[in-house]
Amino acid sequence: PKVNNMQNDSKQTESAGAVSSTRLLGHGIPAMVLDVESIGLHGEGYAVGYVVIVDGNEVEADMFACPGGMAEGVDSDRLWVYENIPALKANSPDAFTVREKFWRRWQEWKAKGALLAADCAWPVEARFLAACVDALPDERRFAGPYPLVEISTWMMAAGQDPMKTHVRLESELPQHNPLADARQSARLLMEAIEVTKSEWPNAEAHRSAPTETLKAPKP
Repeated sequence: PKVNNMQNDSKQTESAGAVSSTRLLGHGIPAMVLDVESIGLHGEGYAVGYVVIVDGNEVEADMFACPGGMAEGVDSDRLWVYENIPALKANSPDAFTVREKFWRRWQEWKAKGALLAADCAWPVEARFLAACVDALPDERRFAGPYPLVEISTWMMAAGQDPMKTHVRLESELPQHNPLADARQSARLLMEAIEVTKSEWPNAEAHRSAPTETLKAPKP
């Protein structure tokens, strides 16, 4: 009957336009979200926190930190850190060990298909990751995050201002604790993806549509 055909067509359209969880960050694709505390914007990172999100749930979380005095940085930045960053329990002797501990966890999750994400990754997280690679450049030059997912971009796509102060859950406190900050960043990322995924175009239709040649604007 014609009605049944129309219903089938409708179901096929919905199915073709649906977002597959196997391709979704934080679901089919594990999301590893990191946050780094450093001596100023361009000083050495001395603490890193991370969470891993799989199927929408946190499945792993940890923090590695050394005494702030073991990280390089200018005195004026060091003063700001001491006045604003909460005391962090040191479980590493120096900044190098902090990076090595994190790098091992990242490599294990990368092997499982994870993507790495950070909120406003330049310059703190970007410098931290570059320092990880610089420790063994021949071995690690192609082992970094590619792509490094920028959470602030997802938030802007969802209509949110990534620069404003966002309300924190109890598990996301205190501010400037890298594990708490990573948890907040992961939640904001998942919320932004949830908002934007409903706006994604029909993947099947997009692949089958003819590609139009871009034309240069008329002078």
